[in-house]
Amino acid sequence: MPLADEVAAFHEGEPNPAALVGEFRRAPVILPVANDSFLSVELDGIRWLYEQ
Repeated sequence: MPLADEVAAFHEGEPNPAALVGEFRRAPVILPVANDSFLSVELDGIRWLYEQ
């Protein structure tokens, strides 16, 4: 199932965590860059990357 469908299933309360992670790993992800660094933020001790 494509990533968008896995995300939709998650929001509908029918998640398949292994499939969701697998599809995310296979999907191209575009990350914004500023000053040769990825844009990120830390929240509750976890570093998050912004995506475009």
